[in-house]
Amino acid sequence: MNGTRKLVLAVALFAAAVVCVALSVLTHVVAPLFVAWVPLLGVSYVLSRPDPSPAGPDQA
Repeated sequence: MNGTRKLVLAVALFAAAVVCVALSVLTHVVAPLFVAWVPLLGVSYVLSRPDPSPAGPDQA
């Protein structure tokens, strides 16, 4: 996964978390706040994965 895909996926997951928080505010229910943690954990997973490089250091 290249840097652009990582960024797009992180933004999409963060937007999903914001939607969950907004849903909680609009409905006055706390359950979406707990669901909002799932995409936020996904953001940390996506951004912490190393980029696979097909060429080794001596092949660059």
